[in-house]
Amino acid sequence: ISYTNVAWTVPDGATFVDSSTTNCIAVNFGMASGFVQAIAESACGTQLLRIPVKVHPFYKKEFAFLAPGTDDQASLLSATGTFNVVNGTIEYGRNIAELYDHFQLSTTSISNPNAYVNGDKKFYMDLKSPTAAPCTRILIQLEDSSIALPDNYPVGRHSRYIAFLEGTADWQRLEFDFYDEPGLNVANVDRILVLLDSFVERADEYSFRNLDSAMIGCTADCESLSTNSCRKKAKSEKGACADGINNDGFGFDGDGTTDCDDSDCWDDPACSTIAEKDASPPPSPGISSSFVPTAYSDETSTMPTLFSESNFPTAETSQAPTFGLTSGASSIPIGVLTL
Repeated sequence: ISYTNVAWTVPDGATFVDSSTTNCIAVNFGMASGFVQAIAESACGTQLLRIPVKVHPFYKKEFAFLAPGTDDQASLLSATGTFNVVNGTIEYGRNIAELYDHFQLSTTSISNPNAYVNGDKKFYMDLKSPTAAPCTRILIQLEDSSIALPDNYPVGRHSRYIAFLEGTADWQRLEFDFYDEPGLNVANVDRILVLLDSFVERADEYSFRNLDSAMIGCTADCESLSTNSCRKKAKSEKGACADGINNDGFGFDGDGTTDCDDSDCWDDPACSTIAEKDASPPPSPGISSSFVPTAYSDETSTMPTLFSESNFPTAETSQAPTFGLTSGASSIPIGVLTL
């Protein structure tokens, strides 16, 4: 379809880098999410096409739970691996005999744990490993120590947060996203668990500089938006086979909802009712690129949401309106899309 006389509108705070009357636009976004819309004429008449864009908020560090040599807000309780502080850096050796290798921290600084669930606050960590596999998963688990016992999971577990190590031995700033809420009606949190490559028997070495808490709302000295390429895919792990996140590609057929195609998950209870168990060589997992926006309707649940990732959907049609997106606060490209 060819479009002419295109008129664009963007959310509050967003500005056009160049003309807003051509078929292709570039937009600097502010802090507001919303729709990018194009009213255009075609052989089918005047049409309204639009797509929602979610702008990730910026965060600023408020304090450190763990940072050797500083006034940190947590203290070490125990570790299943080796935990040593060397020249202001935590050197941690994962215990190959522990599927759920972790260290525990005691804290009184989480007065409202739901702030991390709803995104008002986030966890960040500086970490590196010379031996860990690419896209190794790191979990943070918040607990009420009075009711969370070693043998009663998920009782007392308020929430979990996830981040992935990229395939480099350099220092990385990890941003943890909300993962799930295993327990029910857990109001108090006084213990933090950091789990390293759970469900896998490995003996990797890790170095930590900190575990930070950051708060939403920032105009200067903000945390950088994550460009971690592992945030949408990682290796499959027993115990996390039905979440559609941790898929290493083995047996993967692109369904994107479970990891049960992976033979590593075949004996996982979450996959007991899944008939499709295909161990044939897989295609590379990724995000579908077949989306083509259509004229606006009230069925907004079918609309995709763009995130500040490099593997966003892209669709192309002849002479169709296009737009490019950048974050005005950080100058990090958010995406380019053809409508």
